[in-house]
Amino acid sequence: LDQVEPIGIVVWSGHRYAAGCAASSLCTLQAFFCEDVHLETWRANSPAAGQEGVRLSLAEALEIGVAIFAPMRMEWPSWIPTT
Repeated sequence: LDQVEPIGIVVWSGHRYAAGCAASSLCTLQAFFCEDVHLETWRANSPAAGQEGVRLSLAEALEIGVAIFAPMRMEWPSWIPTT
């Protein structure tokens, strides 16, 4: 990502074990927030927020997404370091 706004974007990555399937285990809840205060407000008021998960910076979320999905591509993206 070249540029993001706002700068303090955070991600809630919900997870649960579902027979080794990433789509069922990791992709059931991915929520993006402008900042930590918005994430905490959501967690305090949303039933979905009770699901296990972790708070990630946008850079961490991107790194995890690349680690999971880039190997499925035919060619390795040129913007990802190989060493």
